[in-house]
Amino acid sequence: MNPRLLLGAALALVPVAAPRGQATPAPTPLLAVERIWDRAEHCAFTDLVVVGERRYVSFREGTRHVFGSPGLIRVLGNAGDGEWRSVARIAEDGSDLRDPKLELLPDGRLMLNVGASRYVGNELRGHSPRVAFGDAATGRFGALVPVTLPASIVTGADWLWRVTWHGETGYGVVYHPRSESGALHLVRSTDGLVYELLATLALPLGGDLPSAPNEASLAFLSDETMVAVVRCDGPTVGSFVGYAKPPYERFEWQVIGRRLGGPDVIVLEDDRVIVGTRGFPTTPVAGPGRVDDGRSTVLFEVAREGAVSDLVTLPSGGDTGYPGLALDGDELLVAYYTSHRGTAAIHLARVRAR
Repeated sequence: MNPRLLLGAALALVPVAAPRGQATPAPTPLLAVERIWDRAEHCAFTDLVVVGERRYVSFREGTRHVFGSPGLIRVLGNAGDGEWRSVARIAEDGSDLRDPKLELLPDGRLMLNVGASRYVGNELRGHSPRVAFGDAATGRFGALVPVTLPASIVTGADWLWRVTWHGETGYGVVYHPRSESGALHLVRSTDGLVYELLATLALPLGGDLPSAPNEASLAFLSDETMVAVVRCDGPTVGSFVGYAKPPYERFEWQVIGRRLGGPDVIVLEDDRVIVGTRGFPTTPVAGPGRVDDGRSTVLFEVAREGAVSDLVTLPSGGDTGYPGLALDGDELLVAYYTSHRGTAAIHLARVRAR
């Protein structure tokens, strides 16, 4: 069973209410935040997985958010003793490795899904997915190998941004960086290496609706319904949440009235859908990238019709976001990065769930 979907009985995230006047603030669901890695100039784009008493966090190390020196992937492990140790360091000559996503396979191995970008100067010349498989007891990984996507959707700039396993099948959404088509493709695999096309997603784009879809994360409700949360970067602020019944070829889409950045999604036992993402101010603030520019890493609940209920804003600012979510007993773990204290560093938050 996928540990990203595990939950004990009747859990509920407690929302945070802003104090008004002399009213007593609502109790925060945030239990603790730990800075777990800052040994590179720029650490970002996180994910995590819980395997029994062990926790693994993956992220990219580089010199900048983009460009600069080619990025490499680091994986940290914690065996429950409170100490985070580097257990894997993965690089590929000539590639900027980004967005490492961790999953536990049905056979008990770890899977690390990575995007490999190739640049000439500051021009993106190609992008393709990679995968590595690891030992869940040690966090050690084998070599990165190319992922095979359906030939009908391959463009040379293909991003399999995150893979979510449900039963014996891994599902993911492929998008094409800087493509004008806005095409998103739902693919599936039984080995994490070779994928087949399941559907091309028909989002209602353009006009007064969001456009330029890209990063997408998937989860599953108790009745096998697939939930897709899709980031959009067009001029109209908003993103999408979609629902599809098996065989997952047709979605019903609703607009989320929020701009997202690196979204992850997790479903609680009572089928509430929780999204973690970079948050943006509703009013633009001068000086993008400053620690006071209004950006943050946030958690919110999204209802079936797309309505949003804010849960918690994590200590964060500046270059931040791209969280990974996992359940650990009665706590929700959130791995994320933030530069609000200077260096873009990796943090781990524990959020109360009851």
